[in-house]
Amino acid sequence: MFSLNNRMLAVLGIFLLTACMGTTGTGVHSSHKTDAPRPKWTTEPPRQAGYIFGVGSVETYGNARTAIQRAQEAARVDLLSQLRVTVSGTMQTSIRVEGDDERFASIHKVVQQETSSRVQEIEMTGIEITETWLNPAETEAWALARLNRAKTESELLFGLEDLEDTLLNRGTGTGSTLDRIRHIIPSLTDLEERRQILNQLTFLAAGSQIPDREKGRRVDALQAEIRNLLASLTIRLEPQNDDAIKMLGIMAQTLTRMGFNLHDEGADLRIRLSISMTPVSRNQIFHVVTQAEGQVQTPEGRTLYALRESGRSSSSDPQIARNKAVEDMALKLADALASGLFQHL
Repeated sequence: MFSLNNRMLAVLGIFLLTACMGTTGTGVHSSHKTDAPRPKWTTEPPRQAGYIFGVGSVETYGNARTAIQRAQEAARVDLLSQLRVTVSGTMQTSIRVEGDDERFASIHKVVQQETSSRVQEIEMTGIEITETWLNPAETEAWALARLNRAKTESELLFGLEDLEDTLLNRGTGTGSTLDRIRHIIPSLTDLEERRQILNQLTFLAAGSQIPDREKGRRVDALQAEIRNLLASLTIRLEPQNDDAIKMLGIMAQTLTRMGFNLHDEGADLRIRLSISMTPVSRNQIFHVVTQAEGQVQTPEGRTLYALRESGRSSSSDPQIARNKAVEDMALKLADALASGLFQHL
């Protein structure tokens, strides 16, 4: 049986343990207590060698939890904005150079769009929220973000090396053009992730050029080889009805202009097309409704994927309406063909 003193000590111990538990937890609670004094970093961001800091603040509008999340995002943006001023020009130049090659403005552009839409945009690695604060009236929320520049750069370079090793080991494969394109499809995703890592490294370099790397040059050469491989794909058009035969010339011209190579013999792919064009006249306006169906096949006749597109063009001149319908359908089919290469090969 406990003595009175033992009982009092036990109760006191439980009280102290409960009090301690009430002040611990996620760390977020304690960092934005409303009775805490205003932190110095809200008006004077810290200075520490090797680190970059960002401060964000927002009005709460009655919802403190949401405001803290928005303040954290504002702090990340503020941190990155300190680099973006010097980096934006460099990045835009890089983008222009990549997109200037008219020869690949077709397949490369569409496949690049398909690839980018499937690769989640990578946020800047290494940004951490170190503190948050609510003012006593809970009308403002603040957050402090920090980035260890050297550590982040080291982690990005490690990831870049690993990704480039994968790309170089995979290469461009062997066999027919179609076999090699199938082989390099995963590389399109890897190259997009590499581009995002290089963009982050450019941010960290604050606009200065990333050091020249021999492995990086080899991957750049591999990327050019992949682009050439995509552009070397040859196609044979096989119209299956009268409207498709009438559209054959414009279809061929459009596909060629977009970068596809058309061959009557020994093509890598066959496209069997059926097209219907239905003219309709209403209130002296001429409309042309177009439906196209087709199959993309191997030279042996195995169907890889189907094409199905529709369109509608209008004009006060029936011939102009028809020409617009033909050109519109040719562009849609060319885009569908290019995106299908990424999705179905």
